[in-house]
Amino acid sequence: MTTVAFKNKILAADTKAIDDDGQSFRVHKIETLPNGTVVGCAGDSDNRDILTLLGKATLAKMPTKVKLSATKTEFQGLWVFPTGEVFRVEVEHKNRDGVSDWTAEILPILNPEAAVGSGSGYALGAMLAGKSAIEAVKIACRIDSNSGLPVESVKIE
Repeated sequence: MTTVAFKNKILAADTKAIDDDGQSFRVHKIETLPNGTVVGCAGDSDNRDILTLLGKATLAKMPTKVKLSATKTEFQGLWVFPTGEVFRVEVEHKNRDGVSDWTAEILPILNPEAAVGSGSGYALGAMLAGKSAIEAVKIACRIDSNSGLPVESVKIE
């Protein structure tokens, strides 16, 4: 999957991706959207529909869970507004008793640090121990086989 971390107005992410055949390659996981927000993405590599929804949103008018679910795109991300508000965005597919269902949520992050992805626990631990978001992602890359260097980052102004 990936590691995306946020602390002190820095959003950082690893750049490793793995295809269905197990081959690794490098991708950009941080996107600056037309509305001035920044998203650190984990999940499907084609998340254009989700980014389009987020790129048109405001703090007062967030995308609905129904619209996010309708994208049918596995996604986890940290969504940061220029004002400093941070949200966890998640869209996932569930199969319950043979019934396919897509769910979505946008949750405000209340802590000064946040992380998503397969290396998120390692990154959160590193940030709580005093490391920056960039250092935390580097540490997660050493431990989580689904995350890899180099790290990219954006400072939220």
